[in-house]
Amino acid sequence: MTKKIYIVTSGEYSDYEINAVFTTEQKAVDYVEQHGTNYNIEEYNLDEEVEKKTQLWRIAFCVEDGKLQDAIPTDYNRNEVVDTCYIFNTFKDYICFYIDADSMDRAVKIARERFAAVKANEYIWIRLTRPYEIDRYNHKKYERFNVATNKFIR
Repeated sequence: MTKKIYIVTSGEYSDYEINAVFTTEQKAVDYVEQHGTNYNIEEYNLDEEVEKKTQLWRIAFCVEDGKLQDAIPTDYNRNEVVDTCYIFNTFKDYICFYIDADSMDRAVKIARERFAAVKANEYIWIRLTRPYEIDRYNHKKYERFNVATNKFIR
């Protein structure tokens, strides 16, 4: 059974305030009857279940030293990138992981574990870190690796 609380309020907008909180509706009604009619009684469920939603995170580590570069929520198409990793090259090489998790801390933890596993597998690591093509602008193109399916994607 869900516990309820009863909040006695008054005012509107910037004058809105909570005047009292009670565990029963009758106590809230008694308060209003003693203090006048300019009060409202609001009913709330106490400790409602909060649905944890997941977010797609892009977690990047420096390839050279393994330090966390960034952890940012992203709105990429989840179905296309979740559980994948790839090398991103700016001034340094970074390895990015797309992780579906309910918090940044959890996403970073999962990405660290996957980084260690990918780096430990020499075949995957070599294939990930060597570009398969260099375009006419001298940009390197790297394969993407899906850690859930163990498949490379171009």
